Amino acid sequence: MSDPHRTDDPVLNKLLVGVTSIMAVLDVGGGAGRFALPLALHCENLSIVQEEWKDASVDPADTVLCAHVLYGTAEIEPFLRNLDSHARERVKIVSFMDSPMSQVSPLWEQIHGEQRINLPALPEMLNVLWEMGIYPDVEMVGTADIRSVPNRDDAVKMLRKFLYVKPDTEMDGRLLELLDEHLEETPTGLVIKGSRPRRQALVSWTPR
Repeated sequence: MSDPHRTDDPVLNKLLVGVTSIMAVLDVGGGAGRFALPLALHCENLSIVQEEWKDASVDPADTVLCAHVLYGTAEIEPFLRNLDSHARERVKIVSFMDSPMSQVSPLWEQIHGEQRINLPALPEMLNVLWEMGIYPDVEMVGTADIRSVPNRDDAVKMLRKFLYVKPDTEMDGRLLELLDEHLEETPTGLVIKGSRPRRQALVSWTPR
């Protein structure tokens, strides 16, 4: 889990601008609290509700935050409208330029024998917002580190999870055969070959 007291996270630093102890912040899809916990140190009225967003009964907040959630959201327009309707001052969305699992697409095709369709990310979300008549501010806020693992065994575990491959199956055999072709050594450990730091943006707007 990320340190809630960290000061070297460019996204968090942007999110903390203007946050005070009298503000209410609603973190939608907060996960393990990567942003919610450090925000809670600055804002005493942070709310995290463990329900489906479409069914959640929550009061409006000054700021509504949604970070790295929308990639797999099928009904994105009502999701976005719900964010907008719950914000009094600002909606803030953090999104990668490319969907998080796009780096495994070439390996997916070799293992499963079919093309992997990458989930939509920042460009597609912006198109939806524009079609909804929402024209947000978009600020690129640095890159996320490339995911690395210390050794081959951990790489196998990671890729089995990402590729939905069970141990000791035919697909697992193909994965093991292709492993060296798709991994490379870096100073921080093994990474998927061709991986790049993931660009991300803070998308924000004043609710209507």
